[in-house]
Amino acid sequence: MDGNNVYEVTNNNAHSWVEVLFSKQRLGHLEPTKGFTNPETFTNEAVSSDQTDDQKEEKDQSSSDASEDQQQDQPKQQETEQPAQPKEQTAQAKPNMVHVGWVIGYAAGAIVLLGFISWMLYRFRTRWLPFFIVRKVKRLPEDGAFFYAYAALLKQLGRRGIEKKPGMTLREFASLIDEKDGDHHMSELTQLYERALYRREDASALWQQSAKLWENLINRR
Repeated sequence: MDGNNVYEVTNNNAHSWVEVLFSKQRLGHLEPTKGFTNPETFTNEAVSSDQTDDQKEEKDQSSSDASEDQQQDQPKQQETEQPAQPKEQTAQAKPNMVHVGWVIGYAAGAIVLLGFISWMLYRFRTRWLPFFIVRKVKRLPEDGAFFYAYAALLKQLGRRGIEKKPGMTLREFASLIDEKDGDHHMSELTQLYERALYRREDASALWQQSAKLWENLINRR
């Protein structure tokens, strides 16, 4: 046309160039144009590698799906296990109740034992009280020991069932004691006591004379 060179292009002159991604790091060049050959040769290894990659992806996908399913199943399992908690609590409560029962039993036994010991001490107080009375009198000053000792002797005789009746003098009561014991020890002690009480004689000296006599009388059973 117009004297210029003209090039006529037909479909036979068309050329297609295609690149295919076979893996994440590899591009493959294909030659779909007729009359041309592929610059690369493709074997089953590439296909198998692609298949293995696909299989890996499928496995990863399946494992992720399985983990998600397990996570979804865990709350269900926890929900199904929750009703069993009351049974465990009751099982734990039984030993606690048994332990409390043992404690109550031991406490009751201890109370009964203490009560029995207290009753025995009170029942036989006339036998063990004189020991403590004598020890206390020995620690008192001599000028006041006689008066305390004689009053303690009267209380001890009352515990033994021999009480001084109202209106009875000390000498009359002493004579009553001597009749039961078959001696004159109570009368002798009472005479020394009256000398210290009424005559105001030296109580310390009188107590030194009568201390042994008093101790024998209070230890009698």
